[in-house]
Formats: sequence, structure tokens, C-alpha cells
Amino acid sequence: MSHPEQNSISTKKILLLLCMFLSGYCGILSELCLFNLGTVLLGGTNTTLLYTMGLMMFFMGIGSLLTETRLFSKIHFGHFAGIEILLSFLCMIAVPAIHILSAYYPRFALEFFFLFSPAIGLLIGMEIPIIMRLNQDMGLNLQENSARVMMADYFGSLMAFCLFPFLLFPRFGVAFSAYSGGLINLLLAFLTFVYFRKHFRHLKFWWGLFILQCLFAFWLSQNINRFIHTGEQLLYRDPIVLERNTPYQKLVFTKKEPFRSESYTKRAKEAGKKIFESKGGRYELRKFDESFEKDIRFFINGGLQFSTVDEYRYHETLVHPAMHMVKDPGSALVLGGGDGLAVRELLKYKNLKEIVLVDLDRELTDLFQYSELARLNEHSLQNEKVRIFNGDAFQFLRKVKASFDVIIIDFPDPYSLQTSKLYTRQFYELVRFALAPGGVFCLQATSPLFNRKTFVSIGKTLESAGFEILPMQVSMKTFEDWGFYLGRPGQATPSNDWKGSTNLRSELLQINPEVPTKYLDQDSLKRGLYFGKDIFFDREKIMINDLNRLVLTEYYKGGLL
Repeated sequence: MSHPEQNSISTKKILLLLCMFLSGYCGILSELCLFNLGTVLLGGTNTTLLYTMGLMMFFMGIGSLLTETRLFSKIHFGHFAGIEILLSFLCMIAVPAIHILSAYYPRFALEFFFLFSPAIGLLIGMEIPIIMRLNQDMGLNLQENSARVMMADYFGSLMAFCLFPFLLFPRFGVAFSAYSGGLINLLLAFLTFVYFRKHFRHLKFWWGLFILQCLFAFWLSQNINRFIHTGEQLLYRDPIVLERNTPYQKLVFTKKEPFRSESYTKRAKEAGKKIFESKGGRYELRKFDESFEKDIRFFINGGLQFSTVDEYRYHETLVHPAMHMVKDPGSALVLGGGDGLAVRELLKYKNLKEIVLVDLDRELTDLFQYSELARLNEHSLQNEKVRIFNGDAFQFLRKVKASFDVIIIDFPDPYSLQTSKLYTRQFYELVRFALAPGGVFCLQATSPLFNRKTFVSIGKTLESAGFEILPMQVSMKTFEDWGFYLGRPGQATPSNDWKGSTNLRSELLQINPEVPTKYLDQDSLKRGLYFGKDIFFDREKIMINDLNRLVLTEYYKGGLL
């Protein structure tokens, strides 16, 4: 018959393992939340991993080391409870605080991550050594202690990796996900008070700290929506009308309200119809004569995808030159372009029998297919000619057996490693295999003015995949100059005085769009084929983008000098 005291000790050991499981879950959850916030505010690159998860893990080591100092010479449950209470506070406040502070002081966004990531990592690093020493005090030997504690921590980490992308982020977003982790930390502190109260020192002090954090958590729960909305809104010029967290990205839609107040008009006239107006610490150039009443803008992870003011310029340039280069095209493949705007332009060709759209995000294509947003693409995604596949474009091209006369590539800019892989030599080789004989492709290639090296690198990468290419550009109100590449399988253009394929240029100059367009005609098409010599002058020195070396993201951020 077991002794009651032994049963009690066994229960407490199990409870400590549960605490380790949940603390492992909360630690990884907080890291994932900060990294996902960093992809929006800093960009989704390896450096963002360093500034969030990397920095946090380094300070976990520092925190672990601190537990052998005199401050922790006599471990008791007050240490563990105090760490959980402090972690609860930091995990709850980190995301809304960084959101708002970065909106008011955008130049210091990185510094705000430097403030919270190390602090959270320091406390997480103290948890495992403290739990192990408490277990040791209860009789677990070193072998059992280390094995069980590390097992619980790793299992909890796996649960966070599973729940965050499939449930927490798409349904609740990063702020509420981080808040939920803080609540669990608070629960762990409460469990230690209930089951280990005899092992506490200064119990009243820790209870007081716990009650204060409970009051803060309750207050934050009543205000977190307002804080997040404020922080989000300050990042955008116009009022947000729709937000959606999907398993893959954050979608934001804004709608501009006409700005015609008398005070604004007076100040605008005094400033020569242009003023700088402070908005939450951010400065924005407003043009007095640009009160677009129907300016709906779409953002993915903070990056502008289109504005209804001028998206037609972009999509007409992306689609129509390629369609006119192919004689009687019967099929078209759109990679990306889940907004359906490129499909809208393709549907102007009555002889086109099939359009296949491949976009990773089902929620994005559903929004532009079934919601009021479908009016922007004239309900193109509901057309019977259109087939939609929601999945990874890389995997689609590897498996597809059909070939297409025209391929339109409309991915977000290569601001992250995830998007940069879609601009690699290996990806473009798959595109070449998916083209029918005589087929042509066109892709968006960022701005040749603001992302010159990125633009040049994309062109060189296309040539390395076996294409002859022609660069194009279009002037826009929202994007300024924007670049594209038109191409087909063939020999690369010699590097001397590189201006793209002369054959493609001469063929394209004969084209006069016959379908209805708002912008594109023969004259505007000709203007878009000529670049100044300051764009390609160092083309030989710029590297191609390869899966083994994703240089494009670094070029996009202004690196790799």
C-alpha cells in the first residue's frame, strides 16, 4: 500500500512536468508571434529570424546561466512563480506595444524587438534549470530529471508549432495568440500557489504580484482590440475596412476617404498644393488634387499589392503584350494573382478556352471570388473558363502534365525567403517546361527604379534558366515605375550594351492591342520598352537567384553591395 506522502510527491512531480510542458509551449508561441510580427515590420528574412528567435534563444542561454548565481542559490517555488508572472506580463504586452511604438516611431522598429526579445528569452531560459532543481529537491535523480524535463519542454514546443499556423494565427492573429500564452503563464503561477504553497518564501509578496498581473490581464483583455486596431491603422494611410489572417499571410484592405476640409484646402494652397502632414509620427506627402474617392488598396504582410486608382496599368502591361505575342492562344496559366485582376484581362480574349489560376491561399481567392471584392475583378474568378488550384506553385509546376500557351506570373515581391524561392533559376526552369511550343510568359519584377538590383537579378536568373527576355516598365501613380519581363525559351542576349532581346522587341513593336484597354496602346507600349543606361550598367556583377543562395531578398533590402 502506497504512503500518502509518496502519492503527494508523485502528484507534484507530474504537475511540475505539466508546468514544463506548458512553459515550453508558451516559450515557442511567444517566439513565433514576435517572428511573425517581425515579418510585417522588418521583412521575412534570416535577419528577422536573428532579431527575434535567434536573439531570444541567445538570451535563454544567458537566463539559464544566471540561475547559478547567488540570487538563485536557494531555489524555491517563488522563483518559478515570479518568472511565470513576469513572462505573462511580457508576452501579453509585447505584440501590442511593438505594434503601436513602431507605428509612432517607424525608424526604431528594430530597437523595440531588441527590447522585448531578450527580456522574454532571459526569463524562458531560467525555467528549465529551476524546474530541474525543484524536481531534484523532490527526489528525482539526474537521469530521470533531465530526461523528463527536456521531454516535456520539447513536446510543448511541438504543440506550439502545430497550433500556431493552423489555428491560433489564422483565427486570432499574433496579438491574441501571444496574449493566450501569457494567460497560460499566469495559470502556471496560480498552480504553484495552490499545490506548492508550503514551499514558498514571502508568499504574500508573490500573491500580491500575481493579483496585480491578473488585474492587468483583465484590463488588457478589454482594450487589446483597440490597441491592435490603433497600431494597425497607424501603419496605413487610409482607414482599414477589412483584415484577415490566413494560415499563410496577413491580408489588409483599406479605402481612402476623400479629404476636402477647408483647413486642409487653405494649408494646401499656402504650400503650393503640397504639404507634409504628420500622422502619428509618420510623415506623408499628400497631393491636394488627388482625392481619389474609390481608392481601395490591398496589402499582403504590409506590402501594397494594388490600388484601384491605377491597377489597370499594371495588369494590362502584365497580360496583353504576352497574349499578343502568341498566335491564337488557347490556354493560359496564372501563377499567383489570387485577386483575379490578371484573369480579368485574360478573359477579354474570347478565343482563350482555359485559364488555370494557382494561388497558395484559398482564403484570398475566396475573398475575390465570393465577397464584394469580386466586383474589382468583374467576377472573373467565377467564369466557367477559370479553374482555381490552391497550393504551392512550385509543387504545381512539378506535377502538372499540361502545357500552356501563355504563363502570367504575378507573385508578391521577394521581400521574404518564402517569396524569394519563387524567383529562382529552378522555378523558372519549371516554367519553361510548362510552356507550350511557341509559348510566352510575362512576370512582374519589382521596380527598376527603387529596386534596381532586384530587377536586374531577376532578368539574369531568367536567362540562366534558358529564356530570351525583354524588360518592360510602366509608370504608375502608386508604384512610380514598375518593371516586368516578357520572355520565351531561347538564347540569352549578349551582355555588351544589354537591352534585352532585339527579336522580342521588334516583334512587340508591331503590336497594337485589339482588346479594350484603359491605358495600354501602341505608343504606351513603346515607351515601356526603353530604359536609361543607369539601370543595367553593372549587370555583370549582379548575381542570379538560386535555391542554394537566395540573394534576391538581400538585394530587395538594399544589401549585397
